[in-house]
Amino acid sequence: MNERTKKPARRLRVRAVCAAPRRAEERSLASSELKGLNVRLYEVNSELNASLRRLGELTYTARAGGEAEEGAAGSLLAEIDGRMAEAEELRRRISEVKRERPCPVCGSACGAGDRFCRRCGAETGIGDGN
Repeated sequence: MNERTKKPARRLRVRAVCAAPRRAEERSLASSELKGLNVRLYEVNSELNASLRRLGELTYTARAGGEAEEGAAGSLLAEIDGRMAEAEELRRRISEVKRERPCPVCGSACGAGDRFCRRCGAETGIGDGN
């Protein structure tokens, strides 16, 4: 390597060494955020399943001729709607952190650089100027 190429090569090496910790820190922050979102999504899904189970029990009791609390079904349905909306928002935020977007055909998650859907094979529009 001659003197003309040593200096730019050294600068490039310094930039790469300086940028690596920043990228590692960004990935670490994204990973910890992703963990938190996944834990919360698990909790919301567990709460949602418990509410659906209570609604099923309430429906069965009413169908069997038992006494049901007045307005209980309405409040359970509102609770279920709220939890479903929260779960959908968490899934959207997880996709953002993972840098995913939905397939235009089947709706499954496609990675940031995927040109084709892994599930259905359709073009995602990524990488072709869209």
